[in-house]
Amino acid sequence: MNQRIILNRREFAAAGAAGVGALLLPRGLSAAKPGNKLKLLSYNVWYGFTKKPDRKAGYLSFVKEQAPDIVSLQELNTYTPAKLAADAKAWSHPHTVLLKEKG
Repeated sequence: MNQRIILNRREFAAAGAAGVGALLLPRGLSAAKPGNKLKLLSYNVWYGFTKKPDRKAGYLSFVKEQAPDIVSLQELNTYTPAKLAADAKAWSHPHTVLLKEKG
């Protein structure tokens, strides 16, 4: 029974994330032209750079060089919405969302 409750929570979270994403998209988007691609970058920052803070400058440069449309980060320990927004500004992203329960 607990397993089904977990699945329901996951389904709810996925639906909620999709709904929020749909609300944040600019209005008037049309279907992509053939050849257009969406670039997604997923990056594990490893304990929010608390273990090896010298890695952060390289991470910011890497993300900027890749020029992704969407960035998904893991292990944002000690991050706040303001800290994430500052990082995103460094790679020219105007929008951020921080989804975490604690830490």
